[in-house]
Amino acid sequence: MTNTPRNRFTWLVALATALAASPACEPGDGRADGDGGTVSSVVDAAGHRHDVREPRVRVVSLVPAVTETIESMGLRTRVAARTRYDEQPSLAHLPSVGGGLDPNLELLAALSPDLVVAWRDAGGMGSLSGRLRELGIPVYQVEVESIEAYRYSTRNLARLLHALPVADSLLAAVDAELTAVSRTVEGRPSPSALFLVQRDPPMAAGPGTFIDSLLAVAGAANVFEGVTEEWPMISLEDVLWRDPEFLVLPVVGLGDARDARREPPVEEVETLLASAGWREVRAVAERRVIAVDAGLFARPGPAMGRAAASLADHLHQDRPVDPRTDSVGRTPPPRAGNEGVGASGRGDSTR
Repeated sequence: MTNTPRNRFTWLVALATALAASPACEPGDGRADGDGGTVSSVVDAAGHRHDVREPRVRVVSLVPAVTETIESMGLRTRVAARTRYDEQPSLAHLPSVGGGLDPNLELLAALSPDLVVAWRDAGGMGSLSGRLRELGIPVYQVEVESIEAYRYSTRNLARLLHALPVADSLLAAVDAELTAVSRTVEGRPSPSALFLVQRDPPMAAGPGTFIDSLLAVAGAANVFEGVTEEWPMISLEDVLWRDPEFLVLPVVGLGDARDARREPPVEEVETLLASAGWREVRAVAERRVIAVDAGLFARPGPAMGRAAASLADHLHQDRPVDPRTDSVGRTPPPRAGNEGVGASGRGDSTR
């Protein structure tokens, strides 16, 4: 698929549908579980076991959400390269290995990473994970389809990095933000919403996905919650029959969410409003179309609270939602793992 702004969000979500040097920490640091035990290995989404007794210090993540998580844990200097989808200015100086599904394997091998994080694939010699293993590169595979799956993969990654305490602090901060949004909309009517992943052909976010979870946190009911597929291809007739109260449309590079009822619509929303057939959908006819930043909603990562808040703010216009405060307006403690703080507490310097 060609990498264009219009298809980038679909590319990131389609990954899920296609899936069947910092100082080392003291020995044992960051590997202890909550019950006081210490683990010696973790299992990735493909069922492969990885030894965690030595920390990984040169990591290449082919999954943007994982890259963002590593950076949020204050371990940016352990990231040896980026993909074309990692657009943070803080990573611009790093070499790009290309796409997440089709990286430059020659460059990857030359970088000598001690861990590559990739989407789970079918395995085998022809798969990306198989080719990486042929090159002697350790690959940890992830499949992040829900908020809970994000927690699981983040804690496993932290064990590999010997940064479990930092990861737990990060996850607690994410959970606090999501809880704050949920409490703010608690007790209000839940409008039905369609999250339109792509318009042509139409695809929706279905049950069990992290977007479905974000809709729930934001106080909305997924209009396709009863289907069996996580990312169903849908028909316009089905949308008309289900009659969502809101339509949520991801737009690449948007920034702040925009409501077509109150702000000039962006090009993608203008096209939807003018499209034959879609104009018959009541939410479209009444301009109840919310454009959201595609990058923010395509990555189940540290910014999930901000994503839920931006959506809730437009679904419930009478009361803005701020993920930085709880239901009574208090500000949670600062997130652990700020820039310059590594897993050992001695500091992974930033560049």
